[in-house]
Amino acid sequence: MPLCQLCGKIFKNRCKINGKIHNFSSRKYCLGCSPFGEHNTKKLTNKFNQKTKRVCSKCKKIKDKTEFYVTSKRIQSLCKKCHNGYLMGKWRKRKIMMVKKFGGKCEICGYNKNFASLTFHHKDSKIKDFSWTKLRLKSMDKIEKELKKCQLLCNNCHGEIHHPETILNN
Repeated sequence: MPLCQLCGKIFKNRCKINGKIHNFSSRKYCLGCSPFGEHNTKKLTNKFNQKTKRVCSKCKKIKDKTEFYVTSKRIQSLCKKCHNGYLMGKWRKRKIMMVKKFGGKCEICGYNKNFASLTFHHKDSKIKDFSWTKLRLKSMDKIEKELKKCQLLCNNCHGEIHHPETILNN
């Protein structure tokens, strides 16, 4: 369904007016902003400046074009906030999937309460190709291949492996 470029509301593709069905899929404005047959789009274009504004396809809000990422001379359809939220959700799902696939608990102490507290530790840092921040952008095959070089640890056990000299004496 089309999105009004002035008010940001979704409107129907087709509507019956005076007994005849009209197709509105190529229309830029809803019937509330631009009533049928009035030919007033030139005035409306000034209200919604397409050179500086854009409608986010997720939140449906009209925002400045500076609030959208530009890739390969193309403006993304999601605003930066919605795009980042989408990616964080996608990466969170990937981590949960990989944590479950690799046992779902710390290999040393058995901790399994919160996936955010579980990390992947490279057994041999010399064969490390990617860190998680870079790895999460790769395909699932590459992620799995890299994580096979790792062990699943909680943050506490991971910290003790990397910093054995800082153990407190009782």
